Amino acid sequence: MSFTWGFVASIASLFACVTAQNAPSGVKTWCGKAYSLGDASFEPGGWLEEPEKPDLNLQLQPRMSYYVNGEDTASFFISTGSSRFDDSLQTTTQNSSHNETLHIQVSTRSGHGAFPTEYHLPLAGGFADFSLPLRDFKPSSDPTPVHVKASNSDALPNFTATAQLPYQPPIRNEGSMVRIDNLYGGLMVPDHFTSNPTGRIIPLFPYSFYIEWYQFYKEGQMTSVVRDFKSRGYNIAHIVPDHTLDHGFYFDHFNAFLDACDEQGLWVMYDMRYTYQNDSFVEWQVNQIKHRKSLLLWYTGDEPDGVGDPLTAPRHTYDLIKSLDPYHPVSLCLNCYNYHYEAYSSGADIILEDVYPIAVNTTFSSTYHTPCNTTYGCCGCDNCHLGAGLSQIPQRLDRLAAYQEWLGGGAARKPIWGVPQAFGGAEFWERTPTRAEEAAMDFLSVNHGAKGLVAWKWPTTKELQEATSEVAKVLTDEEVVGFTLGARLVRLDVMEGAGGVSRLVDAAAWRQGSKMLVSVVNTKMGQSGRGYPSSALTEALRVELPAGVRARGIGQTYWGDGGAWSVDDEGRLVKSRGMKQLEVHMMVVDLA
Repeated sequence: MSFTWGFVASIASLFACVTAQNAPSGVKTWCGKAYSLGDASFEPGGWLEEPEKPDLNLQLQPRMSYYVNGEDTASFFISTGSSRFDDSLQTTTQNSSHNETLHIQVSTRSGHGAFPTEYHLPLAGGFADFSLPLRDFKPSSDPTPVHVKASNSDALPNFTATAQLPYQPPIRNEGSMVRIDNLYGGLMVPDHFTSNPTGRIIPLFPYSFYIEWYQFYKEGQMTSVVRDFKSRGYNIAHIVPDHTLDHGFYFDHFNAFLDACDEQGLWVMYDMRYTYQNDSFVEWQVNQIKHRKSLLLWYTGDEPDGVGDPLTAPRHTYDLIKSLDPYHPVSLCLNCYNYHYEAYSSGADIILEDVYPIAVNTTFSSTYHTPCNTTYGCCGCDNCHLGAGLSQIPQRLDRLAAYQEWLGGGAARKPIWGVPQAFGGAEFWERTPTRAEEAAMDFLSVNHGAKGLVAWKWPTTKELQEATSEVAKVLTDEEVVGFTLGARLVRLDVMEGAGGVSRLVDAAAWRQGSKMLVSVVNTKMGQSGRGYPSSALTEALRVELPAGVRARGIGQTYWGDGGAWSVDDEGRLVKSRGMKQLEVHMMVVDLA
């Protein structure tokens, strides 16, 4: 989402009620920093520092965020890798060299039967999965701990890790059960909105908008409105509530919308931004909505780090929601570069980021006539750098992923979603993004691990409605989702001409067996973000595939010119004519 004040109130009126933790009395802040002319800068605090790296990053997690009574087994995975983008994860055998491997033992509390308990993994880059038979467990709101111990013959210390087995009773109504795949970060949903529902659990890549309610709601016409919205390729709706109403909506109106979503198969991201700190309102809303077939997930804090909500508020509401509804994830959106990330992010299963890099001055605020830096100012993109353009999006996604690695445990694999910019011409932003900019932002986000995209905001320009509809139909395609939510993301180098690695071309890949999905984005922008011939990359480009991987041909092209890329004699992807500014390609590569 965007800075919500542009939708519900003036910036000044919303900011006026914000006081951050380190701010002097009466000083208005954003991300803990003063921004008004005449107010002095001060250290905002709340900075998350990278901890000293452990000797071993041993991780244990359940594959799914929860399991339910009636399922046979619960899968877990163990890893000794340290990076979510590491493509070297491998399962080793008992024949591995003992001085380079760890002996892994798995256990639960006594009395839960036998299951495979011992593995040998590399000291770095190791991966194994195992299953626990659920017949030996009882569903409970109190998860059962599962432990692993890792030891090595070379006198290294023992290492341990613990995860919880979340085992729930089956849902008691016709509502949805939505889970997170902790290995690849995607949402797993029932297939009841597919053309041929069979009771399967399938991955969902959410793609849509935050929606202005009263430009969307049409009394007596919600079925056709929802049908039209879904026909554009969008698969969820995030309705922004009315801040003037106790519960955010007139629920007779909102229930008509939910009825249409249930009927038409449009998932709902339910927003409590104005009421999430009121326990009674939260409880009332959750109990009203939780049984809906179309409910996908909850959304609580909207930029709580920006406005300076109490540090404990998101986690408090998270625990309350989970006590009422353990079957749907909880999300929130964080706006700041690094401000009390640990506290605010602890209140969600899914973190959204909303960097808006188009047509914005990120070093001097045109709204407040003050500079912006690490301790002062509000420019619409916290701690962003002038001229960095689209690179702000991958930088922020990578930064949040790093924070989660630093925090460790389950936080290391929390999914991150992007909130692309689909607005402009007001506040800090001079104009709306172009079609090319919007597509580049979307594919860049996916290249850097975004597992969902919900743009701010709808309605947008006709140009962006058309562009996002086309992107939606690609990123939600069943084959594409099978790669992006069913395989490990690998970062790829792109070589430019006879020189080294290009600093402007961003590439990523996902491998499934003998096929690999490859996404390539030229991040170079023209003057003021508009197209100029001088912004093109004219030299030949070569995509370096992972070690030992060779291409033999190009399969289906999902975005870009289908004949643009070829395979050279060494099995690499080559584009002889360079790339235009903001040019994007997504294609399936057949591997040798």
